[in-house]
Amino acid sequence: MDIKERIQDLTLDQKAKLYFMGLLRKGVIDTLPEDPKAAYIRDMMDKENPRMDPAIRSDFDDPTLENLKEIATELGYLKELERPSFANQKYYDLLNDLRDEGLLKSGISSLQSKFNLSREKAKEIFDEYLEDLKAEQPDAFDFFMKDLNEGDTYEKMAAKGKKRGNLKQGTVRKRLRIPKGEKIPLSLINKEISRLKKMEKRSPKNQKYYKALTLAKTLKTTTNVNEHKLFSQDWWSDVITEELLYEGGAAGHMAHPFDLPNVTSGKDLIKSFEQAADSLKKTPGSVKIDGVNASIRLINLGDKKEFAMDRGSKKALDLKGVTKADLEDRFGPGHGMIKSGGDVLDIFNAALPSIQEELNALGLLNDPNVMFNMEYVSGKSNVQDYGKNFLAIHGLLSVETKEVQGARKMLTKRITTEKPFDKADMDELLKKLEPFAKKKGFEIYGSVPTTFTKDPDFNKALNTRYTVDFAEGDQTKTLGQWLSTVTNIPKTDRLTMNLDGVPHGTTKDVGALSKQVYFAVFGGENVDDLFNNEQEKQKALQGAITYLATEKLGDAILDVLDSPMGSVNDHEGVVIRDDKISPKPFKVTGKFITGGVSSDFQKK
Repeated sequence: MDIKERIQDLTLDQKAKLYFMGLLRKGVIDTLPEDPKAAYIRDMMDKENPRMDPAIRSDFDDPTLENLKEIATELGYLKELERPSFANQKYYDLLNDLRDEGLLKSGISSLQSKFNLSREKAKEIFDEYLEDLKAEQPDAFDFFMKDLNEGDTYEKMAAKGKKRGNLKQGTVRKRLRIPKGEKIPLSLINKEISRLKKMEKRSPKNQKYYKALTLAKTLKTTTNVNEHKLFSQDWWSDVITEELLYEGGAAGHMAHPFDLPNVTSGKDLIKSFEQAADSLKKTPGSVKIDGVNASIRLINLGDKKEFAMDRGSKKALDLKGVTKADLEDRFGPGHGMIKSGGDVLDIFNAALPSIQEELNALGLLNDPNVMFNMEYVSGKSNVQDYGKNFLAIHGLLSVETKEVQGARKMLTKRITTEKPFDKADMDELLKKLEPFAKKKGFEIYGSVPTTFTKDPDFNKALNTRYTVDFAEGDQTKTLGQWLSTVTNIPKTDRLTMNLDGVPHGTTKDVGALSKQVYFAVFGGENVDDLFNNEQEKQKALQGAITYLATEKLGDAILDVLDSPMGSVNDHEGVVIRDDKISPKPFKVTGKFITGGVSSDFQKK
């Protein structure tokens, strides 16, 4: 099985752990994250914290993301085995380090060499460590002992020349008589593999050699120094794209203006907001509700129909449809989605006999692949406190399984697209749903339209001055002037930021286009102290300016946008559907991108 195929079969949590182990071995990071799944999602989506960033909160609203710390704690991932009563904690410290590097198989020999122990004593300590690891951290034990020690990924590294398990350093190089420092020709590897395949029975030595050759071939054919580095973001793109998009429900992640393919510079960004405003004048947008996505569809269960949830993933229950009886199996005991999903399904299933005609008109009655794209709000579901319970049906989604071309092969993905519908049919459905929703203590809405009270004042936003600190002195420019310096929005770039504000101190891997960089650059910290080279400083500056403009130009729109639910500035934002700007809906969020509180960075 190809390494990517093997990784695709892992759980998202396992992918996360493997990803960071790879970065650690490459020297990209110094320590593994306490919460690998959360950090993995942040890295792959190039966001600081999808669950805590209100601008995308409802796009990652699967409550599995709410308790990641608890989950990580329960799994015991990276929790050090501490033995206060154990006089020689140093042995456990070494084994913890080996474990985190994927080298636990060398534990006994490492104990022997580092502490001059007999093999018997080293084995005694090692066996005791493993017993403790298995008892205290069973999931971590299985992962480190099985997934890594037996996984292709680290054995591939062994084949390349690193000591790993039964593969000794330079196995392939030595047998092929290739001098150290010279490239091993792929043709020669293939020739040797072919020769060994023809053997009726391979000796143990030749079997190890064959394994090393195979792994070395995989390494050479799946790794490109410039394009597909092992464990790089590009390398992982095919593996994780679908996982991350659907972690927040079937609707997936909705783009900001800077995410649009045609927006690559500061000039483009200004134009996208101007186009958004023009579009909203002609065609009402819809209020983006800060809730939990609760998409449902009508499925066939034997001789009856029943509403079921669908998070848009390829999990068996999502493919079948998650009925109320399935909620705990899908999300786990105590999961927040059990209540929200239960409320939604209770309302719609109770109403089912009364809404057959409307479901037929909307296309859901006989097509289990059409679903309601819906937001669930119970008081304060996320940041915004609405003070009431309600469901908001944004529209319809059509879900289908497609074969799409990945970077190196065809991939199977579940894809959702918006489905058009007749507004009169939807309004009639909402009217009939009202009494059933009321019985559960909920109100029900359709898409909430927006209207301008007056034209947005982009000039005011663009002429507001902002200051950035540098070692040689402060620089103050208007937002428009800052935007003119943004020639390439760093949408996927990663940076190493000095958290202590001094070179070579505590660092963190961050997205150039992220809230953390934004607050640091425009919050008064010295850019020259934050980043160690000119290239990273420029990317950080361009990312921070992009974030600033997205907030302030967004506010210029939302401040003068009204709706039947009040000022849109009191909600997460507005969703714009205009094929002339983007083939898919996108959102304008204003201050919501920074947590619902407007930043105050302008020079007093």
